[in-house]
Amino acid sequence: MQTSEKESRKRRAAPVRSADGRREPARPVRALPLRAKPAWVRPEYRRRARLRNRLIAGLMAVAVVLVVALLANSSVLRSNGAVVLARRELPSVPVFFCQTDAAWAGEPMGDSGRTLGEAGDGVTCLAALIEMQQIKTPVEGEVNPGTLNAWLSENGAYDASGGLNWQRAAGLLGVSLTQRQPGWGVGGTLEMLIRQEVYPVARVKQPGTGAYHDVLLVGTVHGEFQIMDPLDPSGEPNSLSVYGNRIYDVRYLK
Repeated sequence: MQTSEKESRKRRAAPVRSADGRREPARPVRALPLRAKPAWVRPEYRRRARLRNRLIAGLMAVAVVLVVALLANSSVLRSNGAVVLARRELPSVPVFFCQTDAAWAGEPMGDSGRTLGEAGDGVTCLAALIEMQQIKTPVEGEVNPGTLNAWLSENGAYDASGGLNWQRAAGLLGVSLTQRQPGWGVGGTLEMLIRQEVYPVARVKQPGTGAYHDVLLVGTVHGEFQIMDPLDPSGEPNSLSVYGNRIYDVRYLK
């Protein structure tokens, strides 16, 4: 027969007797101190931890989105060792001229004895950027390599070998000229200029011959700089990768 719970309590509460039979008072039972719960078990800590984790996850998600957007809209090229950040942008109305166009290819460049078809890459780029940047000129009628060359020839903007004196040309146009050599931080500046609709003339080297050649940077597509190449009669932008994505000199007008 099982002992009832009441009898068990009486037995536990019975007085303690000594060895000689004397009755001793019952010893009080001391309650053990309650230990505080660790911090990570407390409800308020767990709530703060959940909020913190959600915040971190949210910030990481935003960072991932920003990185993906940046990579989707830009690419890294190299220009003679300098990093170039290129965005996917093209002007709404790009202008394309070809120096070998029959309308002006045979026109002489000053007193040099050379023609636009032979050495007019710089002038052709200049004519295009004047139109794209809407720079006002004293040239009568439409600005193209032929009309611009005639005006520059009249005003002594060529040297004896037919090279364009860019400083002289900028002064005649009433604009400022900036010319930079490699290693000046070309990447960030080119990106900024294209955003501002300022189109730089970049000096490259022709494959095979290694001869210097001027092209006009007009934007980017799929992370590659797009150029107006004065030697390309297609009337379409070309990729700077044709010239190895290497730039040896940059000029721009503002």
